[in-house]
Amino acid sequence: MSQKFLDKIKEIIKEKNILKPKEIEDQLNLTTSTCRRYLIKLEESGFIKREFGEIIYVPDNYYTIDKDAKSEIFKNKSIKQKLAKKGAFLAKNYDVVFVDSSSTNYYLFEYLDKKTTIYTNSLLNANHAINNGFSKVNIISGLIKVKTMTVIPTNTIDLQRIRFPIAFIGVNAISTKNELMTTEINEGMAKKIISEQSDFIIILAEKEKFNHTSIFDFTSKTHTLVITDNDEWPKNDNFNVINSN
Repeated sequence: MSQKFLDKIKEIIKEKNILKPKEIEDQLNLTTSTCRRYLIKLEESGFIKREFGEIIYVPDNYYTIDKDAKSEIFKNKSIKQKLAKKGAFLAKNYDVVFVDSSSTNYYLFEYLDKKTTIYTNSLLNANHAINNGFSKVNIISGLIKVKTMTVIPTNTIDLQRIRFPIAFIGVNAISTKNELMTTEINEGMAKKIISEQSDFIIILAEKEKFNHTSIFDFTSKTHTLVITDNDEWPKNDNFNVINSN
């Protein structure tokens, strides 16, 4: 695969924003199969998305794909641990905690009280909790997203009957409109239901997640607190913000 052709394709897409594959094939004299290989690579990287036969350019601040969970947990590890430690301190008086799938939430199990009853929708979270000495670990049932090891509940009626005293919800992006966003609709619906059914919501978000947007807004007008290393975010009506320092 030629980097030169890949760069040219990216230039064409950025210039037009929305176009058909045939336009790229004709302009660069590529076969349909060759063009498709380049487009698959660009889609996997998040540069484009393909819908109804069209190529749609995705700006740098728009997240459409999940990142690999097993590699994400090691990125910015010290920052994530700092956020998790702060979050765990705020959860110290709770006997039952929901921990959503998130590479930052993953580190909560290094700081939460081992007697806490854990509910989670993440296979990685569950395994990490057990390895850290938690004996009461429950997984919400549903379909597994292999890339993120997240369980997506398939029965939202049952989910609406669950109420957690405190829930740590994972976020992919926080927009300039103070929307809490994720990349997948079904997962976003589950986040919103759990948020609305819980008494206290905590979001652990590194500053790199701010000023971005994604597909589904799961913001809930509940008691939501964002713990972050971003010290430049203004107050807003959707959630409170505290710095991890």
